[in-house]
Amino acid sequence: LHTRRLLSTLRDPGRIKAQLDFKRLKNNVQAIQQNVDNRRLECDASKVAAMYNEHCRLTAQLQDARHARNRASSDRALLGRNRDATKEQIQAVEEMGRKAKADVESLEATLEPLAEELYEAGYALPNDTHPDVPVGGEEMARQVALVGQPRVYPGKPRDHLELAERLDIVDFKAASLVSGNSFYYLKNEGALLELALIQYAFGIMVAKGFTPVLAPDVVRTNVSEACGFRPRSVASQTYHVSGSAGAHGDLCLAATAEIPLAGLFLQRTFAAGELPCNTVGFGHAFRLEVGGAGSATRGLYRVHQFSKVEMFAVTEGCTTVSDAALESLVAAQRTIFDGLGLHYRVLDMPTAELGAPAYRKYDIEAWMPGRGCFGEISSASNCTDFQARRLGIKMRTADGLQFCHTLNATACAVPRTIVAILEQYQQPDGSVEVPAPLQALVGKAVITPRK
Repeated sequence: LHTRRLLSTLRDPGRIKAQLDFKRLKNNVQAIQQNVDNRRLECDASKVAAMYNEHCRLTAQLQDARHARNRASSDRALLGRNRDATKEQIQAVEEMGRKAKADVESLEATLEPLAEELYEAGYALPNDTHPDVPVGGEEMARQVALVGQPRVYPGKPRDHLELAERLDIVDFKAASLVSGNSFYYLKNEGALLELALIQYAFGIMVAKGFTPVLAPDVVRTNVSEACGFRPRSVASQTYHVSGSAGAHGDLCLAATAEIPLAGLFLQRTFAAGELPCNTVGFGHAFRLEVGGAGSATRGLYRVHQFSKVEMFAVTEGCTTVSDAALESLVAAQRTIFDGLGLHYRVLDMPTAELGAPAYRKYDIEAWMPGRGCFGEISSASNCTDFQARRLGIKMRTADGLQFCHTLNATACAVPRTIVAILEQYQQPDGSVEVPAPLQALVGKAVITPRK
């Protein structure tokens, strides 16, 4: 009830109003702050709890003041109909009404900015963390699977950039003139390889019962924020659409197809028999990638725009169910990469790598011999009710409405998968074998150098 009152005081009618659990925060400040610290985020749970307590106190005073104002108005009306009422009685009631009105106006003026500050501070707090997640930075990632073996190459393996240029399947120079650095053209078999990977990933997921979706690449920033991305933050990696501000917020380019797929269920209430709801979508991802330059990220590994096939699932709001769904999504990812014959590993990512939305996250990293290391090609996250509370995704149960859980997983991030294929399937003469499931779509079994 208090959360609804808080939301009613917020400005910006176009905002998607998250239903945050401030009461739970108030009762678990120490544990929530420890979770914040483990994720290496800059949030102060005790400050949020103090603001919530103050908001509750002032809200109670505001209710009392409104009751006093209404009572004074009612009493004044009664006195007006009472011929025996004295002038002093009428003046006393009118004074009470003026005081109550002034109190209401003062409290409302205090509560409005406090509600905004409380909401924004609460909005920034991260999701809870699965108890089995390793605590620490990237170095604490726990390997849960290692698949395949690295191929043996005569001499030093070429990196994907050298291979791609000799095969004439990518053009960074022309793209830099047209769009800027870290953009690219895929051409010849490179273009066919992208289309083949998209079709291959879609085919597997549709066969598993996922609903195929082609998602928009432009989304409202408030939808992006509701998914856990902060496009207005100083460290934002988001491209904004100039001149797009309107009644429902401004627009930005989606950083991942997860965002428009999540938005597909905005303010949706599911019946009990409609879950789980599994979708697989295609979209383009746009990221500024500030500070991403360097030899380890050159070429196709870190770019500003790339194609991506994404899985998105909605389950009932139970961690046992959504935990199982996460394992199922990872199994689907592994089916895709096993079919491509890639050497890869699966990592249970530590707290500092979860960001704000994920309750648990697995990364899949493929061996990239040209880079001399494993590189991330996919991830899967269980966001429990973090996004659902912000997007209004609910389920109707016998006990009333409850928030659903949402999950996302990369089926195929095309450029990095191409990097893994080029480097793992390279031949001594500079040609590259095409993985068997893609050969019919690419039209050949081997891509040979043109340069």
